[in-house]
Amino acid sequence: MHHDLVQFIDSSVLVVKNYSVKKQYKILLPVNNSKGSNKAIEIAEQFAKANKLAVEIVTVLENKSSDDKLKKILERTEEKFSNAGIKNTATVLEGNVVKKIVENAGDDSIIMLGVSPKNPIMKYFFGSKPISIAAKCNCPVLVAK
Repeated sequence: MHHDLVQFIDSSVLVVKNYSVKKQYKILLPVNNSKGSNKAIEIAEQFAKANKLAVEIVTVLENKSSDDKLKKILERTEEKFSNAGIKNTATVLEGNVVKKIVENAGDDSIIMLGVSPKNPIMKYFFGSKPISIAAKCNCPVLVAK
């Protein structure tokens, strides 16, 4: 129920699960061509610099029509983090977005992703990928708005 309400808060939201101050975390940053993703990239860059964390940048291809555009976004993001002196890796995954991100998130991950661009009514009735990821992952998730 609380995950359903999180998507309507008008600011970035951090859902914290299984956080330990003793653990060394990395940021898992799924990127796409949305405004929310751009905001997540900004936040991840600041957070990685401030906390000296590595960033794993991923994009998930659900179909062939999105290949080139998403790969370019991935490359630009990787270059941005490298130029900022942030240790990073970039990976292209294929399949269902929620499933692939959940599979790639370890308990040492902090996932930072953008809010869904769906309208509020659609999110309420059908949910959203960021909220599904936050519900299914066993690690902290920041949904950037």
